[in-house]
Amino acid sequence: MADFTMPALGADMETGKVVEWLVKAGDRVKPGDVVAVVETHKGAIDVECFLDGVIGDLAALDTELPVGAVLARVAVEGEAAAPAEAARAAAPEAAKPAVAAPAPAPGQRRRQQPHR
Repeated sequence: MADFTMPALGADMETGKVVEWLVKAGDRVKPGDVVAVVETHKGAIDVECFLDGVIGDLAALDTELPVGAVLARVAVEGEAAAPAEAARAAAPEAAKPAVAAPAPAPGQRRRQQPHR
């Protein structure tokens, strides 16, 4: 997961407040997408995301946050799929039943396989 942080929207900006999210958790974003409206002492400004991935957690609305604070978590390409792919790859092995050699009939000895 990558952090999408509060950008400095001006040379003298120290804090900002997200007044509107234009995305929700689970939405796909790419660089250049406008994802939020942030209010500063100079007005409301559209904020672009520079990450490519899927939105996770979002910061609360109307909370004063410093520049650099985490606004959202973004699962970048490959992160969200990796655990699922690993589970699928392991599943065929786990699903195979253990095959044991058949037990010898009563009164018979098991033959030894010749060494090769």
